[in-house]
Amino acid sequence: MPKHGGGVSRNAIATHYGVNGGSVSAWVKAGCPQLPNGLFVLADVEKWLRDRDEKKAARASLKDQKLQAEIDRIQRDIQKRDLELQRDRGEVHGKAECVRSLTTLLSESLQPLLSLHTRIKAKFPEQPQAVIDGIAAEVDATFQQIREGLK
Repeated sequence: MPKHGGGVSRNAIATHYGVNGGSVSAWVKAGCPQLPNGLFVLADVEKWLRDRDEKKAARASLKDQKLQAEIDRIQRDIQKRDLELQRDRGEVHGKAECVRSLTTLLSESLQPLLSLHTRIKAKFPEQPQAVIDGIAAEVDATFQQIREGLK
């Protein structure tokens, strides 16, 4: 690269970076360091280009983050509207209604357990009352766990 008194020419910079002289002029307008005599120090140009590229990347990253935030917001809006439509069509039920339905279902499903000790006593009359009372206590404890789980 031809040097002229401590710097290189605009053409040398253009050739080095594979650009035309107009690009180098645009770099100077954008802040690329240039000596008072119009020449360039290659290391200073390299640093300026590196810094410029890093700033561009940071701006692009920030732009990507903002774009992703907007995409996330739109997706949340879509999900909310979908849920509202499902509710309006009767496809989605509220929490209170679901709890009532589950409670009824559990109650009906567990009803046979309430009389388990009586059925065991009828089927196995030879069993001591202590065994029957133990079964009843286990059933009651299980019901208590289920009630606590529903709270």
